[in-house]
Amino acid sequence: MIARTVATALLAAGLSLAADPFVGTWKPNLEKWKDSPDGPSPRKSELSSWELVGKDTYRVSFLTTDGKIAVRANGKIASEVRIFDGKDHDGAVPQRIDERHLKSTVKGAKGTSMQDFLVSEDGKTLTIIRKGTATATGRPLEGEVWVYDKQ
Repeated sequence: MIARTVATALLAAGLSLAADPFVGTWKPNLEKWKDSPDGPSPRKSELSSWELVGKDTYRVSFLTTDGKIAVRANGKIASEVRIFDGKDHDGAVPQRIDERHLKSTVKGAKGTSMQDFLVSEDGKTLTIIRKGTATATGRPLEGEVWVYDKQ
């Protein structure tokens, strides 16, 4: 009886650890959102949907509040696969620090940006801390903190 209880507890613990904290739909929390002085981010009114598609690999989609896939200024649909394996992917080096912390460094034509993706211990908040320079515009990112709540 004790062995069965221990086995059940271990199985339940293993299943709870298997759930990836980044997977789900995230809504911007504008009360906690901070942008750099040079302008607002286009993602303030969009939901961010993360789907696990492989080991350390996510498909990230940005949806407008009416449920359509958001289109970025460069004309591309913002549905992308991000691989957090610490290897260089066309100038981006995304890596998994631990279960709730991802980091990405991106080198572009106008600068280098660093982003830390952190999920709170309770799994309800995703915070993205941005530093460096926007790679396409050269805009300073210092002090940017994007906060999302899990839906």
